[in-house]
Amino acid sequence: MFEINTREIQKSSISISALAKEGAIFYDQNSLNLSEENETKRIEEIEQAFEEGSSGLHTACKTKIENSYNFKTPLNVVLVSHKPEREFVKGLIKEENSRAFDGWIKSKDTGFYEIDYAWRKGEHPKNGKFNPDFFIKKGDNIFIIETKADKDICDENKGKIEYAKKHIIELNKLQNKIKYYFWMISPSDYESFFRKLREDDFDNFVSKLELEMEN
Repeated sequence: MFEINTREIQKSSISISALAKEGAIFYDQNSLNLSEENETKRIEEIEQAFEEGSSGLHTACKTKIENSYNFKTPLNVVLVSHKPEREFVKGLIKEENSRAFDGWIKSKDTGFYEIDYAWRKGEHPKNGKFNPDFFIKKGDNIFIIETKADKDICDENKGKIEYAKKHIIELNKLQNKIKYYFWMISPSDYESFFRKLREDDFDNFVSKLELEMEN
């Protein structure tokens, strides 16, 4: 087992066209005050494009969090490329939900925390690595979350679930300071997931998407 520091997360970027499709940028006033000049300039460019109504940007593309207390991430700016990620971040920054945990990060798609997995594509075995989308800290618990679209049922996702669950079992065997959890969830799970966090009843949370993949 080895430790990974959140400071090791490399900077992310996203194009205006990706924002207009399914992406989004989340930031607060501290993002503007603390970011480097090129990052601040990028935020200002996006704000200007949004105000001008250019490039096909819409209201879901940009969220400035007015209350920084609800933006509980060490990242200055959070960028997402897909709608399930975007909707999950919206849940994380809701005041009633943000009170229920200590902090969170949005992982990069590659190169931060990788989990090996395998699956079969027809008759051919396949191997890969994936970076779970989110890490949420609540007391002595870390929730590792992979988001998918509703009904995104396939053998590859089944492989990710199987190997990630095994990975979590090994993590919890190797140490007893932090208890780790893994869930693959989709937007239809979000409401119940955050309710379980608020109620401190997450031990028995069951993802609808994972249940559907078992059938």
